[in-house]
Amino acid sequence: DSMSVLVIGGMHGNETLGLEVVKLFQDNPAQDVDVLLANEQAIEGKCRFVEQDLNRSFPGDDGSTKYEAKRASEILKQTKKYDVVLDFHNTYCPNNDCGFIGDGANDNLIDVLWLLGLNKVIIADYDCINKAANNCLSVEVSLDSPLNNARIWYERISLLSRINSFT
Repeated sequence: DSMSVLVIGGMHGNETLGLEVVKLFQDNPAQDVDVLLANEQAIEGKCRFVEQDLNRSFPGDDGSTKYEAKRASEILKQTKKYDVVLDFHNTYCPNNDCGFIGDGANDNLIDVLWLLGLNKVIIADYDCINKAANNCLSVEVSLDSPLNNARIWYERISLLSRINSFT
């Protein structure tokens, strides 16, 4: 059984790599790869967030009146349907291409990190999607990096989705 992958772009509305990766998959669908735009209001406003940082709003709150708190809860429900969730971020910090996983992450995320060509991992023990979703790897790419290229990630994720699931 091949691996089901959810690609998230726009957790922070002003970070463009994830938006570009999502658009490539929308224009050229790949089997077992779904996409999600996380913070549509912030994406529209080309800003990091609207009321509060979406990535610091996990696990979220269904009953909240705050857009990001409610959205975090909706996204977390979606993540449960996939083997692997890839959440894309950009950073101004040079030479900082890396992956973030939660302190309770599934063992296979280190393999996924390596298969995607990342060799640095940061364990997130603070409130974020990685802590809330054990199948989520956040991919952070420096703006000046050669990896800040949606086509590269489209190809790598397409290959990843063809691998038999680890479970």
